[in-house]
Amino acid sequence: IAHGGSLQMWKAYFGPSLRLTGIDCCPWSGIREELEDKSTVLFFGDQADKGFLGNVVAAIPTIDIVVDDGGHHGFQTIAAFEMLFPHLAPGGLYVTEDTHASYSSGYQGDRGQPAGVRRQGTWAEYVKDLIDGLHGHSNSSTGALLASILSIQIFEGLTLIEKRTHSRHLPREVIAGSEFFASGAAERHAIAPLTLSWGES
Repeated sequence: IAHGGSLQMWKAYFGPSLRLTGIDCCPWSGIREELEDKSTVLFFGDQADKGFLGNVVAAIPTIDIVVDDGGHHGFQTIAAFEMLFPHLAPGGLYVTEDTHASYSSGYQGDRGQPAGVRRQGTWAEYVKDLIDGLHGHSNSSTGALLASILSIQIFEGLTLIEKRTHSRHLPREVIAGSEFFASGAAERHAIAPLTLSWGES
């Protein structure tokens, strides 16, 4: 939330039908009086506290878009995603800003590792695990979320994860026809059934 500038921007962009929820760790004096109204509600707590986030989602009937521009530490970003993404509406979008923090020593999602790439515990490495999972190589930490992820888009400093509109199905194999032999030929030529394999697009 900070000083509320982004809240005002989203209101202007989406118009009067928008229902907006803001989350911040550090409220300032008069913040509710200045920023809350009939279309905007504010919550204050720790982004990494799943109990707090559970109270937030319990109070919100539907979430269409999440924009995480919070603490940027890996453990914060991951905890929020694992709590909020399952509550997104089908087709919803989950946006994480300032993903360059994954490569900075100033953010402790790296658990004390030096700045650079492939530091375990960062949001960037977590997203790579999700990508691996979408290609059939899931692990225990991301497997439960994969069935509801349609796409992952990566931009400079930003990730966008899109939720499926329906449940993901495993690739299927369909066999049509039956084996037979052409009659009257000098040799018997077997013709195999047609096999089609595909995954959900």
